[in-house]
Amino acid sequence: MTYANMPDLPTENKLLLYSFSGKFRWHRRALLLLILLSALFFLLSLPAEGYTTRAIVWQRIGFFLLITGPIGINLYVLIPRFLFKNKYGWYLTGLIGGYGFFFGIHLFCRWVSSSSFSLYRLPGLSIGVVYEFLFYTIILSMLSATTAAWQLFQRWLRDGYRLAQLENSLVRTELALLKTNISPHFLFNMLNNAEVLTQTDPLMARQLLSKLADFLRYQLYDSSREKVLLSADILFLDQYLALEKIRRDQFDYTIEQQGTDRPVEVAPLLFIPFVENAVKHNLVSWGAYVHLSFTLTANELLFTCRNSVDRTQTAFSGGLGLETVYRRLDLLYPNRHQLVVEDQPDSYTVKLTISL
Repeated sequence: MTYANMPDLPTENKLLLYSFSGKFRWHRRALLLLILLSALFFLLSLPAEGYTTRAIVWQRIGFFLLITGPIGINLYVLIPRFLFKNKYGWYLTGLIGGYGFFFGIHLFCRWVSSSSFSLYRLPGLSIGVVYEFLFYTIILSMLSATTAAWQLFQRWLRDGYRLAQLENSLVRTELALLKTNISPHFLFNMLNNAEVLTQTDPLMARQLLSKLADFLRYQLYDSSREKVLLSADILFLDQYLALEKIRRDQFDYTIEQQGTDRPVEVAPLLFIPFVENAVKHNLVSWGAYVHLSFTLTANELLFTCRNSVDRTQTAFSGGLGLETVYRRLDLLYPNRHQLVVEDQPDSYTVKLTISL
């Protein structure tokens, strides 16, 4: 995406929107052109005693070009082509060359306005040209710095918004990945168990399929919102673990809750990577367990996930991975979370604290 095609800033401030939005770029340029033409007309209409009309026109056109020419080149050519691309040497060269060119045009217009150009030919007054050059150099340097600062400020705002868009897009992409991160092996076993239960226990088979339908509905549809109730996310985890318990005989789980009866909202599917990891890596032949705990205080949520481990497996070797989980937390809760992992010989514990 080029700078010119960057997305517009979402703002209700009409002045800010008109000043920076790409939608109004040509409106701003047309307004600037109208202002410049009005200024030129005003300059030409000012009376000047002792000068011919021809002299007034040429002198004021030269002055107008001297002021507007370098600014226009700086604004629309030098800044986007060199300054924004970190070509500072070329930028300064173009700035000096452009100013020298238009100052030459200014002197030429002064010469045309006076057939003999007598003032500039007198040796005693040649210092006047130097003073004039220095004066306009200071003025144009200030104007060039102002236009450069304005363009840089515009780019800073747009780049900041673009970065925010990319971060939001990353969160949405990872959330979509999380939604589709349903283990085919898990689904195959659930459906296979349901098929067996239809022969031996039809009522249990219906319950299993009902739980599986609720589980998939939440994962694919209900979690599409930016925020969900904490109680809904906990219920989703309970359904996931209940299905796992039906699939495996040697498996147990608990979910403890303190203060979670309040309607607190969190990012959807925030805890499932830890629970999925806990289930995936405790495939021991006996005593497999997953214990979850949610403690909600006035402005803080503590989530704990502790599970048995099989040391032949590697923690977070699949799924989203711990690094991706860290990044997702940084994007969703910047500077408002703490994640602690405790790896014991026979257990694996994750403690996540979130400031609400």
